[in-house]
Amino acid sequence: MTPCIWKTVLNKVVVIALSLLLAACHLAQPQVTSTPLKKPGSQTTDTVSQDVEATPAPLPSLEFEWDTGYSSVILPPDEVRKAAIESCKARGFARGYMISVALNEGKVRALYGCRGPN
Repeated sequence: MTPCIWKTVLNKVVVIALSLLLAACHLAQPQVTSTPLKKPGSQTTDTVSQDVEATPAPLPSLEFEWDTGYSSVILPPDEVRKAAIESCKARGFARGYMISVALNEGKVRALYGCRGPN
C-alpha cells in the first residue's frame, strides 16, 4: 500500500506552506498608470496667462511613413529625409538617422533619431 501524504502533521504543514508560496508567486502585479496632475480650478487670470506663455510649441514628429509601391527597396524618399533633418534642426541637432524601420504591406514606417550639434 502507498502511504497517504496527509497522514503526518509535518506533511500537512509542508503542503500548505508550498501551496501558499506558489500562490504568492502568481499574484497579478498591479498596473501602474501615470496621470497628469490637475491644477486646482481656482486659478487667477495671471497664472493662466503665464501657463499659456510658458508652453512651448510642439516639435515636429520623428516618425515617418511612406509607400514603397510594393517594391523591395525601403530607402526613404528625399522629402522624408529632408523632413527628418528639419525635425532634428528644430530640436537643436544637425542631422537625423533611422533608428528603426518596419515594412508592412508596401508601407514603410521609420523612427528617426537626432545627433550632432546644430
